[in-house]
Amino acid sequence: MEDLPAAAVRFILVMTLGLGFGLSVFGLHALDAAHRQSWNARIRGTQIGLSLAALAASALGMAILAGRMFGTPLRELEPSHLQTLMELPGFALALGLRIAALGGFLMMAVAGIGRPVIQSLLLAVALATLAWFGHGAASDGELGLLHLASSIVHLLAAGLWLGAIAAFLLIASASPNSESGFLSQALRRFHLTGSLIVGLLLATGLLNAAMMLGSGGLATAWGTAWGQLMVLKLLAFAAMLGLAALNRFRLAPLLAGNGAQGPLVFSLRAELLLATSILFLVGWLGLLSPSGD
Repeated sequence: MEDLPAAAVRFILVMTLGLGFGLSVFGLHALDAAHRQSWNARIRGTQIGLSLAALAASALGMAILAGRMFGTPLRELEPSHLQTLMELPGFALALGLRIAALGGFLMMAVAGIGRPVIQSLLLAVALATLAWFGHGAASDGELGLLHLASSIVHLLAAGLWLGAIAAFLLIASASPNSESGFLSQALRRFHLTGSLIVGLLLATGLLNAAMMLGSGGLATAWGTAWGQLMVLKLLAFAAMLGLAALNRFRLAPLLAGNGAQGPLVFSLRAELLLATSILFLVGWLGLLSPSGD
């Protein structure tokens, strides 16, 4: 249970940054030009809140990490502890990039300036920095760069999917009757992106696992806490794939045919619940080793 606070902060960071990025870029890939401006205005307050929460979680996460490293309660931390933490390879750069990206986005969002593409890029940078605080930064050399790049792509793809689910639910909840055509159009435009997201998650997930486990590591990993949590994550991911297929091939055509949103909304809520559970498992898995050490 001593890892629970750190896992919770990691979950909050992945959730807030992933949602912020996914909601922002949703208007670029799933909506036509006529709807993008109203969409950006609709999510503006949500994105500001998510970004502020991510900044607060970053500060708390830094304190928790320092406490874990030095075995010190949070109330007894000293500036020297945090300074030592900032001297770790890549730590200050990643944290600085996140703060700068979120700060830049917040200034644009509050002032109502900046193109959506620029805002989305800033949120993408903030989300990508999480790769430096997990297994993706544990390898060295060229393979280490490959592992880090794969982890970044994995994070961005997960954010795209998470944001899309939340976006569809927001559209459906806005006005159940008048938004059916809008929702149906967005679902059709998302089909290609959704397939790309799944492909990226599978490819980068397999690559990351291979980099972490190495040769012969798979047999021993299943007996560790890391392996058991990974099984739960894979089961939840498989369930999400099943729901996504149901939405695309059954419920989306049903919506287009008679405007019935109820079954689709229920499925999307279940998908969001599964995604949330996966993100908490991701937060926990980042603190564990496949070898059980």
